[in-house]
Amino acid sequence: MAERPIIFSAPMVRALLSGRKTQTRRLATSPLRRCAPGDRLWVRETCADEHPLAVQGGRYSQPGRAGIPGPPGVSYRTIYRVDGEPLQVWRTRQPDHPYFTLDGPSDEIEAKHPTVCSNYTRDGKGIHWTPSIHMPRWASRMTLIVTDVRTQKLNDISGADAIAEGLSRAPGAWWSGAEGQASPTAVGAYALLWESLHGAGSWAANPDVIAISFAIDSGAISGGGDG
Repeated sequence: MAERPIIFSAPMVRALLSGRKTQTRRLATSPLRRCAPGDRLWVRETCADEHPLAVQGGRYSQPGRAGIPGPPGVSYRTIYRVDGEPLQVWRTRQPDHPYFTLDGPSDEIEAKHPTVCSNYTRDGKGIHWTPSIHMPRWASRMTLIVTDVRTQKLNDISGADAIAEGLSRAPGAWWSGAEGQASPTAVGAYALLWESLHGAGSWAANPDVIAISFAIDSGAISGGGDG
């Protein structure tokens, strides 16, 4: 049994989380051509480390991190871009202070949640997201167990298999998840999804692909690891 990383786009990560996606197709030249039933695929997606520090009323909601001035022992947590942008916070007014503070719109912050991401600054720079290709194994929140591997021509996909690729249903159409593109048939919607990932003309090229079926490991979906 082997364990390998696998990257998914944001729409496909959402499809995995919702339980709609149980298949994926990759070019026959992909390193995943060597996977077999029983192998485990850990999902890579865009992520970041969040410092769960919130300063309210002059008090820390969490202890600090070893090696940084302040109380030691903080555990960072992993957040995922597909889940949405974290709430913005601001730097403390003290220039030599290592942490961030909630001295911005306190009413908005209090209305949402007290533990927020501290990677925002007053100069408008956002959180430092780690691209999916660089996600470490410990940060992955989903592990897939391979149940079947087939080689086929891309255009030979059936309607049922196209649906298993994570399509969503709307009245009179199937949605690919790629920029709101839809088709009256599941195969047509999957063709739009494939071209959104591989470029114009890639569906008509009808390459050899590997069709991987999988199940999500029971209990494998988590909130991410601590850094």
